[in-house]
Amino acid sequence: HFGHDERGSTTRSATAKSRLAGSHPATRQQANRSASLAPEYSVNSVQVAEPTSRSRFRVRADVSLSARVRYGIDLTRHLVAREFRLRYRRAFFGWVWAVAQPLLRFAVFNFVFSSILKTSIKDFPSYLFSGIVIWSWFSSGVLSAIDSVHHRGDLLYRSGLPRLVIPITSVLTDLLDLLCSLPVLAFILAITGKSVSGWLLFIPIILAVEFLIICSVGMLFCIANVYFRDVRLVIEVLLLFWMYLTPMFYRAEQVPHSFRRIVDWNPVSIVLRSFRSIVLNGTFSNIGQFAFIALLSIVVFALSATLFTRKSASFVDEL
Repeated sequence: HFGHDERGSTTRSATAKSRLAGSHPATRQQANRSASLAPEYSVNSVQVAEPTSRSRFRVRADVSLSARVRYGIDLTRHLVAREFRLRYRRAFFGWVWAVAQPLLRFAVFNFVFSSILKTSIKDFPSYLFSGIVIWSWFSSGVLSAIDSVHHRGDLLYRSGLPRLVIPITSVLTDLLDLLCSLPVLAFILAITGKSVSGWLLFIPIILAVEFLIICSVGMLFCIANVYFRDVRLVIEVLLLFWMYLTPMFYRAEQVPHSFRRIVDWNPVSIVLRSFRSIVLNGTFSNIGQFAFIALLSIVVFALSATLFTRKSASFVDEL
């Protein structure tokens, strides 16, 4: 919430303490505990509240840009950590499912394409699991971003809270699942004898571009899903079609020429091809195509974020 000047806050605090002076000791103890829930730090003589366990975030209207950035980072970090804990809180195996889910998908696809529909792809296990890691984050991140306003609608009622944080938090929470899968991918690569190259330093850039793509698609359909609840169901079907247009368990060279251009310029395919090129071959073969998609994703993300911010003012009336 937007606060007032420091002198007014001090006066109100003194007034509240004077009113509580003659109250019951338990009441005074509860008031002191509530007052300590939102510790504050000073930035250029401006008080900005840090996130707390009860998500009571407050920010003054006259804070500096650096303070607002710190506030946004702290807020996002707090919400991501909380969402990740809540996701697996009632599960018997807890966060182990973050690793088990891609492994189970890997086991199913590996059985189908190694025993039933035998593939000729070299080092198919590492080829397949790298595709599952990238695609799983994209599909789950898009669906999470679409549902974010409905699932975290309580955040819309908090004054001063940047509403763009709501879909971004959902996407970053799914990113933690991907990070949990990377050690498994490293283990598979070690078994198949893949070497480490300096191009691995570009992996964060590749994931950052995928993050922009996920947020762009997720925010656009999130806006539509607020007004039309059928959007989420339609996207689930479209994601299934999109998966088969992404060379997750096949090579792009196997696609007929009439559909080849669609597969080649599929943004997820480009990200996946860059990721595989680095982790499997130790090179960055499609760096030009990736650079084009990276610039395009920045532009689309900026437009999507602007539209989401403008439309979010009316979300409360639609929920």
